[in-house]
Order: sequence, then C-alpha cells, then structure tokens
Amino acid sequence: MEAGERATGLKPSFDLALALIVRRFNLPRDGAFDLFAIGRSAGLLAHALDQFAGGGAHPRTPALCGRRAGRALTGAGTI
Repeated sequence: MEAGERATGLKPSFDLALALIVRRFNLPRDGAFDLFAIGRSAGLLAHALDQFAGGGAHPRTPALCGRRAGRALTGAGTI
C-alpha cells in the first residue's frame, strides 16, 4: 500500500486493496470485480435479512437524519 501511495501520491483506496488481494493470491485479472460483487451481495443480503427479522426498514433516527437534539447540524456533510 505504501508503494502505491508513493507511486501515485494518493492515499490507499478500496480499489487498491482489491488489486493487492488479486495480485497476492494470483487471482484472475477480473478477480477484483468478483470480490467486490460478492461483498456487495453479502451486504445486501445481510440488510434484507435484518429488515425481514425486524419487520421492515429501520425507523429514521435524529442522528441518521443529520439532526441532534432537535437542532439542524451545520457544515459540510449534513443531510
């Protein structure tokens, strides 16, 4: 990862981590996409099972909606 950062000047990313896994385990060139797809599918399934077990989608909470103690948060990254 450090070599990648030195070569590009960019901080390591998830894409770089996938590429390193593919190289380390001698996977096919499109192995990174396969790993990404498997991970996303597992996450989607986990969310679906969670919602099914809980009777539906989770209710929105103030923290998730960008509000704290009834006041709107200010600054970048608020919803």
